[in-house]
Amino acid sequence: MDNLLSTRIREQRAGMQPDEVIAGELFAAACEKVIKQAENFFDPEAGTVGIEVEATVVDATLMPVSEDRRNALIARLNDISAANGNVWGFAHELGAAQIEGNQLHILQPGFAPNELLTIFRNLEALIIDGIDEETGVLMMGIHPLAELHGAERTKSDKFDRVPGHHMQFRTDESRVLASTLGLDQEPDATAVSLSNALQINLSVESAGKAVEITNRMLQIAPSLIAMTGNSRFLEGDDSGWEDPRSLIWNKTHTTVHGQRVLLPEGFFGSLEDVFTHMGKFPLILNPQTEESAFGMATGMNWLAAKLKVLTDGPEFEIQKILVEFRPLSIQATAEENAAAVMLSLGRLFWSEMHDEPLMDFELVRENTMTAMSAGLTGEFHFQEWTEEEGWINGTVSGETLRTIEIERAIEALVAKGHGTEQEIRSFFENNLPCESGSRRLSREIRRLEESDDFLHIPKRDILLHVVGNSAALKTAIR
Repeated sequence: MDNLLSTRIREQRAGMQPDEVIAGELFAAACEKVIKQAENFFDPEAGTVGIEVEATVVDATLMPVSEDRRNALIARLNDISAANGNVWGFAHELGAAQIEGNQLHILQPGFAPNELLTIFRNLEALIIDGIDEETGVLMMGIHPLAELHGAERTKSDKFDRVPGHHMQFRTDESRVLASTLGLDQEPDATAVSLSNALQINLSVESAGKAVEITNRMLQIAPSLIAMTGNSRFLEGDDSGWEDPRSLIWNKTHTTVHGQRVLLPEGFFGSLEDVFTHMGKFPLILNPQTEESAFGMATGMNWLAAKLKVLTDGPEFEIQKILVEFRPLSIQATAEENAAAVMLSLGRLFWSEMHDEPLMDFELVRENTMTAMSAGLTGEFHFQEWTEEEGWINGTVSGETLRTIEIERAIEALVAKGHGTEQEIRSFFENNLPCESGSRRLSREIRRLEESDDFLHIPKRDILLHVVGNSAALKTAIR
């Protein structure tokens, strides 16, 4: 099996440049060692949950700040967090104005929803304490005003070369975003520096379970995207898409080597299949060791569900196996972020409990596009269990799907020990909005456009006004 895996990875890289062929050799050698470790790996403490969030630091005009100002805020946030028990740690991301927050106190299996809510409220409090009177932090899936090409990146070799590679080798067929989203100019790979996600890391007990969870997460992603879309507005205008963040990332990073963002070619049958997918793509940064090659391949695996094997030492002794759920845009409030995480976990647990079968992958692909474009106004491929016929397939409206997915999440979260049915139900009723952030923002802008006070105000200024006064902006801007 190991030699077959190495052969598959090496064959995929045969047409690449010599340095990438070498990188492939290093990655293949690392994969062989990980596979050997994975055969006997079992984590009795699996089921823990970690959270990562991304957001954009903005100035008084709501435009992204300079890298220096962003860095100063990160330093302040880390100091404040350290003084308050280190609940969150902060670092820079690709965008010069982007911050990444990492939850430092990992949640244990069976945690109460309000425990998660407290963690997100702590994040909001840290941000409000850290910003000054000329600074805000925008909690939206993509910056709604900035241009999606030539965006300023954090100054580093990595953040220069990786987007540069994807701009250089992007396929002509992928240059459809301007026409699809109504933009004046085609976005480039720097658009990711304006894109912000809410990510969930779940530890799993074995490699086989990790592959299973990855597949289940890929399948349930569309309904969760539809319910939490928060990136509708692009370059000051309404794109008409509920949550195009992942579409933009996907298309701007499609090269001659394929699509490395959002969805793979199909479900994975094994850990070897996951590594083979990762091995299709250049590592770009010229790794010199097996460890660095494996780390780069993991870091640049940008699927909606990302399998991460954490190892130690030259023999790649496995410490943890995580599956990271990545397609959710950051939400506007602590309550919405906590609800999105609990809903995602509950829906995954339900899929496990009932051994939900995997759909034809093309149906997953169609559901994903529907979720990004239409949100809950779309029709979704759907399967449910009946006593008479077993699992049956059909279609269902987005609004009906929302009700079903919440009920499934409640059932599974109760079974997993996260609270009573009444506690879980009340949590969702109180914290999960009936409409996505995108839908609420669009509705408010339309309302103002039709009001007497805003009749002659440009659309961009109305958007600026609404966002500036919304819960999405954690701000001390006066």
